[in-house]
Amino acid sequence: MRHPIPSLLLAAGVLAACASARPGAADPSPYGGPPPGAAAVRFAPDAIPAGRAFSAAFTPDGRSVVFTYRDRASGVVELWTARHDGTRWTGAGPAPFARGWTSADPFITRDGRRLYFSWEKPSPTAPADTVADFDTWTSERRDDGTWGEPTHVGDAPHSPQSDMYPSVTRDGTLYFDSVRPGLPARRNVWRARLAGGRYGPAEPLPRAVNDSAGGASNPYVDPDERYIIFMAGRPGGLGRGDLWISYRRPDGAWGAPQNLGPRVNTADVEFCPTVSPDGRWLLFSRIRYEGDRQVADDVYIVGIDVLPPPAP
Repeated sequence: MRHPIPSLLLAAGVLAACASARPGAADPSPYGGPPPGAAAVRFAPDAIPAGRAFSAAFTPDGRSVVFTYRDRASGVVELWTARHDGTRWTGAGPAPFARGWTSADPFITRDGRRLYFSWEKPSPTAPADTVADFDTWTSERRDDGTWGEPTHVGDAPHSPQSDMYPSVTRDGTLYFDSVRPGLPARRNVWRARLAGGRYGPAEPLPRAVNDSAGGASNPYVDPDERYIIFMAGRPGGLGRGDLWISYRRPDGAWGAPQNLGPRVNTADVEFCPTVSPDGRWLLFSRIRYEGDRQVADDVYIVGIDVLPPPAP
Protein backbone atom coordinates (compact mmCIF):
# COMPACT_ATOMS: atom_id res chain seq x y z
CA MET A 1 0.00 0.00 0.00
CA ARG A 2 1.40 3.36 -1.02
CA HIS A 3 0.97 6.41 1.18
CA PRO A 4 1.04 9.49 -1.07
CA ILE A 5 3.14 12.26 0.43
CA PRO A 6 1.02 15.32 1.28
CA SER A 7 1.45 18.23 -1.14
CA LEU A 8 3.01 20.55 1.46
CA LEU A 9 5.63 17.98 2.41
CA LEU A 10 6.41 17.30 -1.24
CA ALA A 11 6.77 21.01 -1.95
CA ALA A 12 9.07 21.35 1.06
CA GLY A 13 11.19 18.48 -0.23
CA VAL A 14 11.53 20.05 -3.66
CA LEU A 15 12.44 23.41 -2.13
CA ALA A 16 15.01 21.76 0.12
CA ALA A 17 16.61 20.14 -2.90
CA CYS A 18 16.78 23.53 -4.57
CA ALA A 19 18.28 25.16 -1.49
CA SER A 20 21.06 22.56 -1.43
CA ALA A 21 22.02 23.48 -5.01
CA ARG A 22 22.89 27.15 -4.99
CA PRO A 23 26.21 27.57 -6.77
CA GLY A 24 26.98 31.12 -7.79
CA ALA A 25 27.92 29.99 -11.27
CA ALA A 26 27.58 26.88 -13.38
CA ASP A 27 27.47 23.74 -11.26
CA PRO A 28 30.95 22.22 -10.62
CA SER A 29 29.63 18.64 -10.22
CA PRO A 30 29.61 16.15 -13.13
CA TYR A 31 26.20 17.45 -14.18
CA GLY A 32 27.47 20.96 -14.98
CA GLY A 33 24.05 22.57 -14.68
CA PRO A 34 23.32 26.31 -15.03
CA PRO A 35 23.02 28.81 -12.15
CA PRO A 36 19.77 28.89 -10.14
CA GLY A 37 16.90 30.47 -12.00
CA ALA A 38 18.64 30.24 -15.38
CA ALA A 39 17.21 28.63 -18.49
CA ALA A 40 18.28 25.15 -19.52
CA VAL A 41 21.64 24.63 -21.22
CA ARG A 42 23.07 21.75 -23.24
CA PHE A 43 24.41 18.91 -21.14
CA ALA A 44 28.09 17.92 -21.62
CA PRO A 45 28.54 19.85 -24.88
CA ASP A 46 32.25 18.94 -25.10
CA ALA A 47 31.59 15.19 -25.05
CA ILE A 48 28.13 14.46 -26.44
CA PRO A 49 27.81 15.01 -30.21
CA ALA A 50 25.87 18.20 -30.96
CA GLY A 51 22.49 17.62 -32.55
CA ARG A 52 22.70 13.82 -32.19
CA ALA A 53 21.69 12.88 -28.65
CA PHE A 54 18.57 12.51 -26.54
CA SER A 55 17.37 10.74 -23.39
CA ALA A 56 20.08 10.50 -20.70
CA ALA A 57 20.31 8.28 -17.58
CA PHE A 58 22.93 8.34 -14.81
CA THR A 59 24.47 6.00 -12.28
CA PRO A 60 23.99 7.13 -8.65
CA ASP A 61 27.42 8.83 -8.45
CA GLY A 62 26.59 10.93 -11.50
CA ARG A 63 29.82 9.91 -13.23
CA SER A 64 28.47 7.48 -15.80
CA VAL A 65 25.80 8.36 -18.35
CA VAL A 66 23.90 6.30 -20.90
CA PHE A 67 22.18 8.24 -23.66
CA THR A 68 20.56 7.71 -27.05
CA TYR A 69 22.64 8.66 -30.08
CA ARG A 70 20.70 9.52 -33.23
CA ASP A 71 22.35 10.34 -36.55
CA ARG A 72 19.55 11.62 -38.75
CA ALA A 73 21.70 11.38 -41.88
CA SER A 74 22.44 7.66 -41.51
CA GLY A 75 19.32 6.67 -39.58
CA VAL A 76 21.41 5.12 -36.75
CA VAL A 77 19.72 5.14 -33.33
CA GLU A 78 21.61 3.36 -30.54
CA LEU A 79 22.64 3.64 -26.91
CA TRP A 80 25.96 5.30 -26.14
CA THR A 81 27.85 5.66 -22.85
CA ALA A 82 30.28 8.23 -21.44
CA ARG A 83 32.13 8.74 -18.16
CA HIS A 84 33.19 11.73 -16.08
CA ASP A 85 36.89 11.50 -15.18
CA GLY A 86 36.65 14.05 -12.36
CA THR A 87 37.26 16.95 -14.69
CA ARG A 88 35.22 16.40 -17.82
CA TRP A 89 32.97 13.98 -19.68
CA THR A 90 34.88 11.69 -21.97
CA GLY A 91 34.82 8.40 -23.88
CA ALA A 92 31.44 8.81 -25.56
CA GLY A 93 30.77 5.83 -27.80
CA PRO A 94 28.39 2.95 -28.60
CA ALA A 95 27.24 0.70 -25.75
CA PRO A 96 28.45 -2.85 -26.52
CA PHE A 97 25.57 -4.56 -24.68
CA ALA A 98 22.85 -3.27 -27.03
CA ARG A 99 24.29 -3.70 -30.51
CA GLY A 100 22.63 -5.21 -33.54
CA TRP A 101 19.18 -3.70 -33.02
CA THR A 102 17.91 -0.16 -32.60
CA SER A 103 18.10 0.81 -28.90
CA ALA A 104 16.96 3.94 -27.05
CA ASP A 105 15.44 5.44 -23.88
CA PRO A 106 17.78 4.38 -21.03
CA PHE A 107 16.64 4.42 -17.39
CA ILE A 108 18.91 3.51 -14.45
CA THR A 109 17.40 2.56 -11.10
CA ARG A 110 18.29 4.68 -8.08
CA ASP A 111 20.48 1.94 -6.61
CA GLY A 112 22.44 1.86 -9.89
CA ARG A 113 22.12 -1.91 -10.24
CA ARG A 114 19.81 -2.11 -13.23
CA LEU A 115 19.40 -0.41 -16.58
CA TYR A 116 16.11 -0.47 -18.47
CA PHE A 117 15.84 0.56 -22.11
CA SER A 118 13.76 0.25 -25.30
CA TRP A 119 15.06 -2.30 -27.83
CA GLU A 120 13.76 -3.50 -31.17
CA LYS A 121 15.20 -6.96 -30.65
CA PRO A 122 12.36 -9.53 -30.88
CA SER A 123 10.97 -10.97 -27.67
CA PRO A 124 12.53 -14.36 -26.81
CA THR A 125 9.07 -15.93 -26.79
CA ALA A 126 7.81 -14.12 -29.90
CA PRO A 127 10.46 -14.38 -32.63
CA ALA A 128 7.95 -13.09 -35.20
CA ASP A 129 7.95 -9.81 -33.24
CA THR A 130 9.97 -7.85 -35.80
CA VAL A 131 11.98 -4.65 -35.69
CA ALA A 132 8.78 -2.63 -36.12
CA ASP A 133 8.12 -3.09 -32.39
CA PHE A 134 10.04 -1.85 -29.33
CA ASP A 135 9.89 -3.72 -26.00
CA THR A 136 11.47 -3.05 -22.62
CA TRP A 137 14.71 -4.86 -21.81
CA THR A 138 16.92 -4.70 -18.73
CA SER A 139 20.60 -5.17 -17.96
CA GLU A 140 22.32 -5.70 -14.62
CA ARG A 141 25.45 -3.74 -13.73
CA ARG A 142 28.54 -5.84 -13.16
CA ASP A 143 31.11 -5.27 -10.41
CA ASP A 144 33.47 -3.65 -12.93
CA GLY A 145 30.83 -1.07 -13.86
CA THR A 146 29.92 -2.55 -17.24
CA TRP A 147 26.42 -3.68 -18.15
CA GLY A 148 25.58 -7.36 -18.54
CA GLU A 149 23.69 -9.20 -21.25
CA PRO A 150 20.18 -7.70 -21.57
CA THR A 151 17.07 -9.72 -20.72
CA HIS A 152 13.47 -9.13 -21.76
CA VAL A 153 11.21 -7.96 -18.89
CA GLY A 154 8.46 -10.37 -19.95
CA ASP A 155 5.52 -10.41 -22.31
CA ALA A 156 2.74 -9.53 -19.85
CA PRO A 157 3.11 -5.73 -19.92
CA HIS A 158 3.82 -5.56 -23.64
CA SER A 159 1.65 -5.32 -26.74
CA PRO A 160 2.15 -6.04 -30.45
CA GLN A 161 2.79 -2.29 -30.82
CA SER A 162 5.83 -0.34 -29.60
CA ASP A 163 6.13 0.05 -25.83
CA MET A 164 8.84 2.59 -25.05
CA TYR A 165 10.52 4.98 -22.59
CA PRO A 166 10.59 2.91 -19.37
CA SER A 167 10.67 4.54 -15.95
CA VAL A 168 10.78 2.37 -12.83
CA THR A 169 9.78 3.24 -9.26
CA ARG A 170 11.51 2.16 -6.09
CA ASP A 171 9.18 -0.85 -5.71
CA GLY A 172 9.73 -1.92 -9.33
CA THR A 173 6.55 -0.56 -10.92
CA LEU A 174 7.18 -0.04 -14.63
CA TYR A 175 5.83 3.04 -16.40
CA PHE A 176 6.16 3.44 -20.15
CA ASP A 177 4.38 4.82 -23.18
CA SER A 178 2.66 2.80 -25.87
CA VAL A 179 0.99 3.28 -29.23
CA ARG A 180 -1.48 0.43 -28.62
CA PRO A 181 -5.13 0.98 -29.57
CA GLY A 182 -8.06 1.29 -27.20
CA LEU A 183 -7.75 4.91 -26.06
CA PRO A 184 -8.81 8.11 -27.87
CA ALA A 185 -5.24 9.35 -28.34
CA ARG A 186 -2.66 7.37 -30.31
CA ARG A 187 0.08 7.37 -27.65
CA ASN A 188 -0.45 7.12 -23.89
CA VAL A 189 1.30 6.30 -20.61
CA TRP A 190 0.79 2.82 -19.14
CA ARG A 191 1.83 1.16 -15.88
CA ALA A 192 2.61 -2.45 -14.90
CA ARG A 193 3.03 -3.65 -11.31
CA LEU A 194 5.73 -6.07 -10.21
CA ALA A 195 4.58 -9.06 -8.15
CA GLY A 196 6.56 -12.17 -7.32
CA GLY A 197 9.39 -11.05 -9.55
CA ARG A 198 7.15 -10.81 -12.64
CA TYR A 199 5.29 -7.95 -14.27
CA GLY A 200 1.55 -8.20 -14.67
CA PRO A 201 -0.54 -6.75 -17.50
CA ALA A 202 -0.29 -3.02 -18.05
CA GLU A 203 -3.04 -0.50 -17.34
CA PRO A 204 -3.36 3.02 -18.79
CA LEU A 205 -3.02 6.01 -16.50
CA PRO A 206 -6.19 8.08 -16.02
CA ARG A 207 -7.24 11.01 -18.15
CA ALA A 208 -5.43 13.54 -15.95
CA VAL A 209 -2.25 12.28 -17.61
CA ASN A 210 -3.60 10.60 -20.75
CA ASP A 211 -5.59 13.55 -22.05
CA SER A 212 -8.27 12.27 -24.40
CA ALA A 213 -7.11 14.45 -27.32
CA GLY A 214 -3.34 14.78 -27.01
CA GLY A 215 -2.39 11.67 -25.09
CA ALA A 216 0.97 11.54 -23.30
CA SER A 217 4.40 9.95 -23.70
CA ASN A 218 7.97 9.82 -22.35
CA PRO A 219 7.06 9.46 -18.64
CA TYR A 220 9.54 10.05 -15.85
CA VAL A 221 8.10 8.92 -12.52
CA ASP A 222 9.50 9.93 -9.14
CA PRO A 223 10.86 6.81 -7.36
CA ASP A 224 8.09 7.09 -4.75
CA GLU A 225 5.41 8.00 -7.34
CA ARG A 226 4.96 11.47 -5.89
CA TYR A 227 4.83 13.00 -9.37
CA ILE A 228 5.12 12.19 -13.05
CA ILE A 229 6.72 14.35 -15.76
CA PHE A 230 5.71 13.63 -19.33
CA MET A 231 5.59 15.03 -22.85
CA ALA A 232 2.36 16.12 -24.49
CA GLY A 233 0.97 18.56 -27.01
CA ARG A 234 -2.13 20.11 -25.48
CA PRO A 235 -3.79 23.49 -24.90
CA GLY A 236 -1.69 25.83 -22.78
CA GLY A 237 1.60 24.53 -24.18
CA LEU A 238 4.37 26.66 -25.64
CA GLY A 239 5.29 24.61 -28.70
CA ARG A 240 4.90 21.45 -30.75
CA GLY A 241 5.36 19.28 -27.65
CA ASP A 242 6.01 20.35 -24.05
CA LEU A 243 6.94 18.82 -20.71
CA TRP A 244 4.23 18.75 -18.05
CA ILE A 245 4.08 17.58 -14.43
CA SER A 246 1.26 15.93 -12.51
CA TYR A 247 1.47 15.43 -8.74
CA ARG A 248 -0.21 12.60 -6.87
CA ARG A 249 -2.90 13.81 -4.50
CA PRO A 250 -3.32 12.48 -0.96
CA ASP A 251 -6.08 10.18 -2.24
CA GLY A 252 -3.67 8.67 -4.79
CA ALA A 253 -5.24 10.31 -7.86
CA TRP A 254 -3.12 12.27 -10.33
CA GLY A 255 -3.63 16.03 -10.25
CA ALA A 256 -4.15 18.39 -13.17
CA PRO A 257 -0.94 18.65 -15.26
CA GLN A 258 1.10 21.87 -15.06
CA ASN A 259 3.35 23.13 -17.84
CA LEU A 260 7.05 23.41 -16.90
CA GLY A 261 7.26 26.85 -18.48
CA PRO A 262 9.73 28.76 -20.68
CA ARG A 263 12.91 27.74 -18.85
CA VAL A 264 12.24 24.29 -20.32
CA ASN A 265 9.66 24.51 -23.08
CA THR A 266 10.07 26.30 -26.42
CA ALA A 267 8.35 26.44 -29.78
CA ASP A 268 10.11 23.14 -30.64
CA VAL A 269 9.59 19.72 -28.97
CA GLU A 270 10.79 18.95 -25.43
CA PHE A 271 10.73 15.29 -24.44
CA CYS A 272 12.58 12.51 -22.56
CA PRO A 273 12.62 13.98 -19.01
CA THR A 274 14.61 12.55 -16.10
CA VAL A 275 15.81 13.80 -12.71
CA SER A 276 19.44 13.40 -11.68
CA PRO A 277 20.12 10.88 -8.89
CA ASP A 278 21.04 13.68 -6.47
CA GLY A 279 17.62 15.29 -7.06
CA ARG A 280 19.11 18.66 -8.07
CA TRP A 281 18.65 18.68 -11.83
CA LEU A 282 16.02 18.07 -14.47
CA LEU A 283 17.46 16.71 -17.70
CA PHE A 284 15.42 16.53 -20.87
CA SER A 285 15.81 16.51 -24.64
CA ARG A 286 14.80 18.91 -27.37
CA ILE A 287 14.10 18.34 -31.06
CA ARG A 288 14.97 21.44 -33.06
CA TYR A 289 12.97 22.22 -36.19
CA GLU A 290 13.60 24.19 -39.35
CA GLY A 291 10.11 24.77 -40.66
CA ASP A 292 8.43 21.38 -40.46
CA ARG A 293 11.69 19.44 -40.69
CA GLN A 294 13.36 17.92 -37.63
CA VAL A 295 17.07 18.79 -37.80
CA ALA A 296 18.71 18.09 -34.42
CA ASP A 297 18.34 16.41 -31.01
CA ASP A 298 20.19 17.55 -27.86
CA VAL A 299 20.13 16.84 -24.11
CA TYR A 300 19.55 19.84 -21.82
CA ILE A 301 19.87 20.42 -18.08
CA VAL A 302 18.16 22.88 -15.72
CA GLY A 303 17.75 23.26 -11.94
CA ILE A 304 15.04 21.22 -10.23
CA ASP A 305 13.55 24.51 -9.00
CA VAL A 306 11.94 24.70 -12.44
CA LEU A 307 9.28 22.27 -11.18
CA PRO A 308 6.17 24.16 -10.01
CA PRO A 309 4.80 23.32 -6.56
CA PRO A 310 1.73 21.09 -6.36
CA ALA A 311 -1.50 22.94 -7.11
CA PRO A 312 -3.62 23.69 -4.01
